[in-house]
Amino acid sequence: IKMAIFPLHGWLPDAYTLAPSTSSALIAPIGTKVASYILIRTLFFVYGVDLVTEGIPVTTILRWLSAIGIIYGSILAIAQSELKRMLAYSSIAQIGYIGLGISMANPLGFIGAVLHVLNHAFMKACLFLVAANLRTQVGHSDISRFDDSYRVKMPWTMAAFTTAAISMVGLPPLAGFFSKWYLALATIENSQWVFLAVILISSLLNAVYFFRVIEKVYMKSPSGVADDAGAGNDPAQFGSGEPTSSMVIPVLVFAAALLLIGIFNALIVTTLIQPMMPPGM
Repeated sequence: IKMAIFPLHGWLPDAYTLAPSTSSALIAPIGTKVASYILIRTLFFVYGVDLVTEGIPVTTILRWLSAIGIIYGSILAIAQSELKRMLAYSSIAQIGYIGLGISMANPLGFIGAVLHVLNHAFMKACLFLVAANLRTQVGHSDISRFDDSYRVKMPWTMAAFTTAAISMVGLPPLAGFFSKWYLALATIENSQWVFLAVILISSLLNAVYFFRVIEKVYMKSPSGVADDAGAGNDPAQFGSGEPTSSMVIPVLVFAAALLLIGIFNALIVTTLIQPMMPPGM
């Protein structure tokens, strides 16, 4: 339940959407990741790899639930018009990637799952902080009202959003590509072609809901209609440009971290993740 694996995800969309924007930026990268760590420790270090793969069908059940969650979360994210809610449903899909990697119960799946825990924490922290910046400066995070004036007024914030969004889709050289790459290799190693297709299809769905935001911000001309005061869940506090440096610097740090994690992913895998490999895997 705490990890929000489908179908135990019901609490997550409202929790992420209705929480204050800055709180969402803390809950999203930490809460479900701690649960992911506990699941890894319990399955592979308490019960052991042999028991969960041969004794009881835990990995098979987790594999299918994760795959359903990946597609379900991606489709629901496309249907959202509010940025924070879109990110919330996206989180269900991204958590599914972690569950899918765990369920493969092989070294590549373990590497992909742990690396995606790290990547998703940075990606979602960046994206939810961008949503917080938008609500602070324009009073809402309604995707239908985005246009290229946002890029002009908040260039650094929107550049950070674009970086994190591209990483979520899984384009190199950003961090998200490499965790998805390891997950795809894990499915190939286990000859799980259905789940390889799930990863590929969901990546295309990720592109649909993130690129529509990027398209509006960089290509849509302003409509000339003034923003309504108080739109969104937070009080409107209208600004004429970027928010304070204390709000811009964190999103830039997270965006830069996604590039650095991507570039140095091999070092992270060999020095941090491989030494954590469960016995018998």
